[in-house]
Amino acid sequence: MPDRTTASDPGPVVGTLALIVGLSAGVLAVAGSFLPYNTATWVVDGEIQSVTGTGWWADVNGQSAVAILDGIPLGVGALMLAAGVLWGAARPRARRPATLLVGVGAGVVSGTVAYLWLTIEAMFRAADLALAAGTLDTSTFSIEIGSWTLLAAGVAALLAATLVLVPGRPVDN
Repeated sequence: MPDRTTASDPGPVVGTLALIVGLSAGVLAVAGSFLPYNTATWVVDGEIQSVTGTGWWADVNGQSAVAILDGIPLGVGALMLAAGVLWGAARPRARRPATLLVGVGAGVVSGTVAYLWLTIEAMFRAADLALAAGTLDTSTFSIEIGSWTLLAAGVAALLAATLVLVPGRPVDN
């Protein structure tokens, strides 16, 4: 009789789906970090100022002015997701470390995405307060494609983490 271990194989369908979703989450996270997150334009004392931010820099009035390092945790999380999913696909018996990598990578990606969306919300509120106080003449804020791409990455990362946790059938030694 074969020896049964606690390692399990989620099966070909779930395993393949986890692979596709996890790698997609990583690609979306890295791509989204280079796309514009948001654009803000405001008028103070008749002077127009505009800022567009990504995961790596912010352009102020069309010139790169500030280095932003939000892309670093997104890239690290994407690497962890990819490593965990590929490791789990290549070695089903090494499922625990692969699951840990995917879970931590998903947490890093989805946590960074949540932080970025909360930052955007805080910017909207700050502009509303500044308008109400009369500090700004006018302001416009728009959420750009990078934010939506990162939102999709965060959802896909959580789905990948869920898929790798699906219990499967025991693996024979």
